Amino acid sequence: MRHQETTIVPRKMFSKLQVKEDPKELVLIIRNDGTTAVKYDCLDNYEVYTLCRYELFYEYIEDLIKRKWKKITIINIFNSFRSLIVLLKRLYLVNVELSSNQEFSEPQSVPNTKLTNCALSLGLQFINILPHSLLEPDLLAPESVMIQQYLRFVDLKHGANLISTKDIASVLENPTKLIAQSLNVQPIIDTSQPLSLIIPSSWDSFNKITLLAKSSIYDDDRLLGSENDCNQLNMLYDSGFDGTDADMEMLLGRFEPLSHPQDVSRNPKELLTLNEMLKKAHQIAQNNHNREVLQ
Repeated sequence: MRHQETTIVPRKMFSKLQVKEDPKELVLIIRNDGTTAVKYDCLDNYEVYTLCRYELFYEYIEDLIKRKWKKITIINIFNSFRSLIVLLKRLYLVNVELSSNQEFSEPQSVPNTKLTNCALSLGLQFINILPHSLLEPDLLAPESVMIQQYLRFVDLKHGANLISTKDIASVLENPTKLIAQSLNVQPIIDTSQPLSLIIPSSWDSFNKITLLAKSSIYDDDRLLGSENDCNQLNMLYDSGFDGTDADMEMLLGRFEPLSHPQDVSRNPKELLTLNEMLKKAHQIAQNNHNREVLQ
């Protein structure tokens, strides 16, 4: 009869054999309404924080982002351009800090790596939710068109995705589903759906943004009507992020009037239909592809 030997594993060695738990994904839902509060939920592999009146929690947000996560997604409920740009500037500086830190030699990366205009990476996925109510009552008014144009410009600069919905509460009930839907590589425009608009930054471009100006029923000199308009705004935007506080205030001043109607003589002009806009956008994308092939 053979004697069965038993191997005793030292406690120190056993502790090294412990399976380490994989880091979870962080989801930050940021809004600037309601009472000051922080709500926490744990959904499968996601830790979800909802921050109301988030301007009071900048340091807390930065501390969360600096922890080890598998992936970080921020869902921002658009309220004003000033609060949005100030938030983006702080997130941008945090990413610059983490990227230069040896401990974070491989920082979080933007999901789509083919963003030609994503010069100001945040190192995370950013989703801007535009409440449909901000586009009412006149979707073709210059103010409504400008909000979409300038939001798409900002999102393009940071590799963020734009979503519009009439029912924010319902959409936020399942943030993981929202994140998956936002990763579409093609735009979605369907007013019958909860997410009536999805514009992925990987699809967007300055040329496509200027097409929106042709959908406005009235002329307005604040519309981004040409690629040159986008290029001028682009230089101002970069100066605001990489320059002095005065440069940032100049940038914020450029966006501030978008919230206030302008007294202009409104002469109806010829409009592009939605199908015509999508055809032109497709043509622009095809032309860009052909240029890349020739190069």
